[in-house]
Amino acid sequence: MEENANRDGLDEFGLPLPKHYDGPRFDARDYFSVRFAAAKTLGEAIEMRGLDAFAEEVEPSDFTDDTPAYETKIGIAELWAEST
Repeated sequence: MEENANRDGLDEFGLPLPKHYDGPRFDARDYFSVRFAAAKTLGEAIEMRGLDAFAEEVEPSDFTDDTPAYETKIGIAELWAEST
């Protein structure tokens, strides 16, 4: 099984091999940085990080009402809910 497993991207137990991550790096210690200094609790810092991530993903055109009738805009929350 080992020979075929590596060819298919699986380990010796048949589990997927991890893929290289090129996204933004974040460490839990970042919550102690100046960026999150205004947060009074860890929950607030996490919420601030989520809002920052949301702001990076949206554009002003996402909030306009000039969407053609054949298109439906859904928000990031709906996309997340559908993906889980």
